[in-house]
Amino acid sequence: GLHDIAEQDYRSAVAKAITSRVVTAAPDSAAVSVSAGDALVRQKKYAEALVYYSTVLQLDATNPLTYAGLGDAFLGLEKPEQAVTA
Repeated sequence: GLHDIAEQDYRSAVAKAITSRVVTAAPDSAAVSVSAGDALVRQKKYAEALVYYSTVLQLDATNPLTYAGLGDAFLGLEKPEQAVTA
């Protein structure tokens, strides 16, 4: 019901705040940005996840987890062609 929706919104806000703090503390960490992107994909915030994955590509274009995350995010945005080429 309404309580569940409010709780989900609260958890989402807390997760976003934590993610922002962690990424701010370690902006040059590919692992942190991949984790942030993965967390956003799990929350179905695909466009936001793409920002983090793009950051990882600038830091380490060889990280395979980045490409998997990009694919998931593009699929979530219903862009299968881009998911395949990610």
